[in-house]
Amino acid sequence: MRPTLPPGTLVVVRPVEPDEIGVGTVVTYQLESGRPEVATHRVVEVGINNASGERTFRTKGDANDAVDPQRVRPVQVRGELWYAVPHLGRMDDLVAGPRQLPLLATVAALLGYAALMFAGAGRDRRARARAQHPDGAGKLVDAGPARSPGDG
Repeated sequence: MRPTLPPGTLVVVRPVEPDEIGVGTVVTYQLESGRPEVATHRVVEVGINNASGERTFRTKGDANDAVDPQRVRPVQVRGELWYAVPHLGRMDDLVAGPRQLPLLATVAALLGYAALMFAGAGRDRRARARAQHPDGAGKLVDAGPARSPGDG
């Protein structure tokens, strides 16, 4: 869908009724009904299947020279374009793609390292406090509610 939606764009769709889809609507649809693979293209023609009377859609990617070879049936449509966030789809590729395990291992290692750093910082702070006040002097003591002169 380049240039409108460059590669790596996260596309968010919302449900749409087939009779609300017209020429110019950007839809995400299953390439084959019941299969997970989808495409996001613009509707360039709305037709009627003569045998069933069902609406059909002819689609085309903005960067493509020709229309898509297969007509899209309403059952294949997952939704119409609601909004898109450029480059955010690349993050989804990292998490869901073939590099998922190394990425998750790296994230887990970084979180573990951060936990060790926080624990070490707390341990160092307690050690410094003990070094400054070895007999426990200087600790804050709760003296009860504050009183002003004349509360007597």
